[in-house]
Amino acid sequence: MVAASVRGVASRSASLDPRAEKARGELKAAAWRLTLDRRVETISVSDIVRLSGVSRPAFYLHFTDRDDAIVAAVVDRLDEAVDVDAGPQEVIAALMGFVVDNMECYRNLYPSLASQRCAEVFRSRLRPQCEEIVVSLRSGVNGSGSVSADTLTTFLLGGFMEILAAWAASPGAVPPDEQASTLLAGLTQLAEGRGTRR
Repeated sequence: MVAASVRGVASRSASLDPRAEKARGELKAAAWRLTLDRRVETISVSDIVRLSGVSRPAFYLHFTDRDDAIVAAVVDRLDEAVDVDAGPQEVIAALMGFVVDNMECYRNLYPSLASQRCAEVFRSRLRPQCEEIVVSLRSGVNGSGSVSADTLTTFLLGGFMEILAAWAASPGAVPPDEQASTLLAGLTQLAEGRGTRR
């Protein structure tokens, strides 16, 4: 539902006139800059409008509250970091890399309601890639087994999210995009091994 609401906001913004689009962009840019610098609970709507130069009434034409603006700003940059035409492994690496490259944002958001909303959107971008990988892995195996594709997708998605959480707690570890690539390579080898067994 969260992802759908974000998409709904984005679709409404597409119909705005150029001045409104410019104001919306400036508000999101301000929200993003503030999120990189400060804990989310210290940011107010007044801070966002002051930094953006957009009026407070105009803010509420685009966003319901501070968190709404922050989530929209994060989602914009997340989607900019991902090539939608790339394969699932490349998209997963880009998604994981986004978190690595924007660790200040992660630390300033988590834990908060805004971080929960961002995480839901992140999962919504990650899950289709996991689905594609599961389909690819199962296609090389003789017999699909008793575990459903949906269960395997959820398992893989949870694994990637846990890799991110563990890395955030210990940033000196192997970067999550590298861990994801290693994991996928290992799964591919296992699937190929099972596929050739008689």
